[in-house]
Amino acid sequence: MATESPSPRRVGEGLLNVFLGGIVLAAVFILAARLSWFAELFTHFRAQGAVGGLLLALAFGLLRAPKRAAVAGALALGHVVAVAPAYVPGTPVGDSIVGGLPRFRLVSANVLTENDAHDAFLSLLRAEAPDVIMVVEVGHHWAAALATLADVYPVHVFAPREDNFGVAVLARDPRTLASILTCGPAGVPSAQVRLPVGEGFVSLLMTHPIPPIGRGAAADRDAQLLDCAKVLAASGGPRVFAGDFNATPWSPIFGDLRAASGLLDSRDGFGLQASWMVGFPPFAIPIDHVFHSPDLAVLDRRVGPEIGSDHRPIITDFALLPGSP
Repeated sequence: MATESPSPRRVGEGLLNVFLGGIVLAAVFILAARLSWFAELFTHFRAQGAVGGLLLALAFGLLRAPKRAAVAGALALGHVVAVAPAYVPGTPVGDSIVGGLPRFRLVSANVLTENDAHDAFLSLLRAEAPDVIMVVEVGHHWAAALATLADVYPVHVFAPREDNFGVAVLARDPRTLASILTCGPAGVPSAQVRLPVGEGFVSLLMTHPIPPIGRGAAADRDAQLLDCAKVLAASGGPRVFAGDFNATPWSPIFGDLRAASGLLDSRDGFGLQASWMVGFPPFAIPIDHVFHSPDLAVLDRRVGPEIGSDHRPIITDFALLPGSP
């Protein structure tokens, strides 16, 4: 006796139920993010969760399944609330004030050690003409490529490595001070800069902790970020903390870092600005960050073009507010 095949509607509804179960489980993991490095991974995809939840709510609404539609909608709303601050503009600085303020441009990037498309990044730097460049995942071939900018950026310090943790800094003003330091227990290098801006200086620090794959690695990442923030705080005055943090704004460490450092997120008001997973746009997430002290105003903040890396560079324009040291 032949078995009747399920209808397309039943198959589709079954798949939707599976997806709903998946986003419910993801929400549980997000709530447990402080308890497990694995659970924290689910915090990174809040934007995708918002879109997925809204689509599921719509689908269940069309199927006249109001309870499941409500569950999907509630989950989507939670993700939307988490993502929304990136789209809320901060207090604007009047044009009459900005016009006379000292300003500088930072390009920060993870260039990917194995990436040999040097010209794409060098062309971007020539076009954007930043005052300071801070780069991670600098191998020896990247150090050689960046050294070709020495005529424009006389201050340059390289600490190349072939394990994805090399760093480099370059600055246009010859009075700039730049050095390499180590934060946290992992022993990977970070870079710091004391950049002349107007009549004073701005302290910048860039770091790239190890990916948080495993409990120990996650602890090392957190320690490195917090230690770097302490080093930067000790410098006093206007400050910028940048890098590939291997964390999104929804990771527990992100909130801890902002609270401990007193720094602001330059993304606020400029949108999601996903920078990683260049090859998979639907799953791209923001893990490259630029924090700043309240005495700096963010005039513009954008994600740059593809440069052959799995990350896009971040281009940030700052102004030094009146009364800053």
